[in-house]
Amino acid sequence: MRESAGSGLPCSLAAYVSIRMEPVFMVLGQSAAVAAHLAIKNHCSVQDVDGNKLKNILNTNPYRNNVPPDVRVDNTFSENVFYYGQWDTTSR
Repeated sequence: MRESAGSGLPCSLAAYVSIRMEPVFMVLGQSAAVAAHLAIKNHCSVQDVDGNKLKNILNTNPYRNNVPPDVRVDNTFSENVFYYGQWDTTSR
């Protein structure tokens, strides 16, 4: 096996691409499950579920157990960020 460029994971390119897709599949499954729950709760079809309500649930309670969602590190919250080692700053 060879290491995929920049992945740090020793595997074939096909395996690396598959591994990268796992989080996407997990989010799709979670979203479908929450949409199904809303459809059952509201006695409607999945197609009639309010997309904004679904989005709000996934954003505010993604784990469905009231654990706060992950927070991305952002320079605007510098009083709560501690850097160890050498870091590069990037922006989008």
